[in-house]
Amino acid sequence: MAAAAPKTPRTYAVFEDRGHRHRVAAGDRLLLAHLPGASGSEVRFEKVLLLGGGKAGAVPRVGKPTVAGASVLGVIEGEVKGEKLKIYKWRRRENYHRRIGHRQKYTQVRIAKILQ
Repeated sequence: MAAAAPKTPRTYAVFEDRGHRHRVAAGDRLLLAHLPGASGSEVRFEKVLLLGGGKAGAVPRVGKPTVAGASVLGVIEGEVKGEKLKIYKWRRRENYHRRIGHRQKYTQVRIAKILQ
């Protein structure tokens, strides 16, 4: 049997968006906190902290604090609502009961390219 050719690692990036860090590669889909913009519009993330992958044995490029000239390009695919959270507050013997719910809004983004 012939040995399978070794896979070359996909290029990936770690970027920061409003305090949250995400590790992505081209073609990935991820949920981000609500972003302004219509479905199908492009969004660019400039704060790239690390670039890796690509050729086998390549050393990742680590930014100080960001990688110069690198950015991640994504396409907004739509809005999604998260799970319903139910919050119930009460205090014993005080006739105090509060029941509220919350659904976080997310934006689904497909990563189109990692620009170096």
